[in-house]
Amino acid sequence: MNTSWGRHDQPEEAVDRILAATERLYVRKGVEQTTMLDVAAEAGCSRATLYLYFPNKAELRTALRNRAAVEIATEALERAAAITDPVERVTAAVTAVIERVRSTPLLMTWFEPGSVGLTNQLALSSDVLESIATAFAADFGEHEARLRARLLIRMILSLLTTPGTDAAEERELIEAIIAPILVGVPPVR
Repeated sequence: MNTSWGRHDQPEEAVDRILAATERLYVRKGVEQTTMLDVAAEAGCSRATLYLYFPNKAELRTALRNRAAVEIATEALERAAAITDPVERVTAAVTAVIERVRSTPLLMTWFEPGSVGLTNQLALSSDVLESIATAFAADFGEHEARLRARLLIRMILSLLTTPGTDAAEERELIEAIIAPILVGVPPVR
C-alpha cells in the first residue's frame, strides 16, 4: 500500500485510504471513540489532508455508511433478482441484508449500544439508503414507494438493534408480516 500523501494522489484513492483507516478504527476502538486525529494517524496523513476530504466526523461516517449500504444492497438485490414472487423477493433481500451486516464486524459496530442512536439518525436521514430501499417498492407511485422504503429501513434497523430469538423467527416475521406490507398484499394469517 502506498503510504505517501503527495499531491499527485488520486482523490478516489485518498478517500479509499481514509475510509479503510476509519473502518479499522471503528472495529478496534468503536464508532464513538474514534476521533478525526485517530483517523489521520491511522491513514498516515495530516489532519489538513483528512479535513480536505472529510470536513467533519459526521461526513466521514456518512461516507462510510453510504459505501457499505450500496455494497450490501447490491448483493441483496442480486441475490433476490431471480425470484419472481414479490414477497419471497423482499424476504430474500431483507434477510440477505441482515445476514451481511451481522457477519461483518465493522458493520456490527454501528449497532453497539453507544452507537445505535447515531446509526438510526444517519440511516433515517440518508438519501442513499432511501433510494436503495425504494427499489424494493418500485411498483408503487413515487411517494408511496418512498414511504415503503422508509418503513423498510426502520424494520431492518429494528431487527439489527433488537434481534429476534433466532434466524427462523426473524425470517417468519419478515415473510409473514414485513414483506407482504412492503409489496402491498395482505399479511399471511
